[in-house]
Amino acid sequence: LTEANFKDPTMGINLTDVMFDMAANRKAISLSDITIQQTNTKLNIGHGNIILPDKETGRKFSYSTGKIKGHVVLKDISRTFAPCLKNFYLPLQLQTTMSGTDNTIHFRNIHVSTKDKKLQISAYGNITNLKVKKQYKIQFQVKKMHAKGDIKEKIINQFIVKKLMMKQLRLLGDINYTGNFTVIRKHEAFQGRLGTAAGSMNFKFAIDDIDKYVSGEVNSSAFHLGKARDMKDKGNLLVSGA
Repeated sequence: LTEANFKDPTMGINLTDVMFDMAANRKAISLSDITIQQTNTKLNIGHGNIILPDKETGRKFSYSTGKIKGHVVLKDISRTFAPCLKNFYLPLQLQTTMSGTDNTIHFRNIHVSTKDKKLQISAYGNITNLKVKKQYKIQFQVKKMHAKGDIKEKIINQFIVKKLMMKQLRLLGDINYTGNFTVIRKHEAFQGRLGTAAGSMNFKFAIDDIDKYVSGEVNSSAFHLGKARDMKDKGNLLVSGA
């Protein structure tokens, strides 16, 4: 297939160009030299395999890919997977593999970075319950994230939020994070451990976009409030709150 495009306005899918080589029989489809182009996103996939379902033998539909590499803009997939990313225009470099069924998508060996490497992320995750809208679930485990310099502010600016504490964000210096996040319809939950120049903290937050509230808790055994608030006379504090 040398040129094709796919558009689904309901799901928000808009593939402006798709190319691949294909070999197929009644049991499986083998794809190679795959290129997928969206508005601002382009991915190259070395190969992919699709197992075709068969009611007589009980064989289920499934698929898997080799290494996926390319550059992405998350806005392109926001309507389909995560509406909260609808203004995320920051270009990212991506590497991962995929597998799944007609009801799931599994991502493994995810590596995401900005071109200048100020942001680097290693993770894995799953999207489940694709067939049931009310149970649709996105869940990712972040094994390691490192945000250096001004990349933190650039990321925050991708979201429609009141930017009241940008100075404090800069004072926190480079940030390291391990944890996970879950999105179920219009509910998001984030938790993990955050390391900063002012100390480290554990946090757990939930955002409800339907009823418009945020809840959660944060705690730290030694957080240097002076560094975070630009108050040099303050030392380490025990922090706990909800």
